[in-house]
Amino acid sequence: MKGMKTRPTTDRVKESLFSILGPVIPDADFLDLFSGTGGIAIEALSRGANLAVLVERDRRALAVIRENLQATRLEGKATVMGTDVHRAVAALGQQGHAFDVVFMDPPYELMVIPDLLQQIQTKSLLAPEGIAVCEHGSDTDLPETVDALRLVRKQVYGDTQMDFYRFGSPA
Repeated sequence: MKGMKTRPTTDRVKESLFSILGPVIPDADFLDLFSGTGGIAIEALSRGANLAVLVERDRRALAVIRENLQATRLEGKATVMGTDVHRAVAALGQQGHAFDVVFMDPPYELMVIPDLLQQIQTKSLLAPEGIAVCEHGSDTDLPETVDALRLVRKQVYGDTQMDFYRFGSPA
């Protein structure tokens, strides 16, 4: 959509993401931070995720998310939170819900991923066997560990990189 501030994940990156996460997605509880148009969470739902929580604060993007959920008839499996991700993480932590997959794709210039990984752990939002996926610019290196989370995989696609974190030791 012209004029939107979102930077959708490319089809190549999305296809690779779901190829990697394939066995994890069916029946998963999926948290999508910085949802943009909702494409990643909607893809997870279409591949069998149990539910998705989409967090986005931009009003125009929220309208697009709702339209996309309606068009795909997946709105019954999704919760849309129109707020800042830090507030959403705090609220979800109070609810005591742990997610099998946490996906975050903040604007590359924000540099908030390590802090968000820390908050996700503090609020127990990642299930013990869960995976956190961080999309960011390939010119940025994320830490190998963030407390108990360990970087287990990196995938680079031109100027985009995805880092995968799990609890415990690197694979």
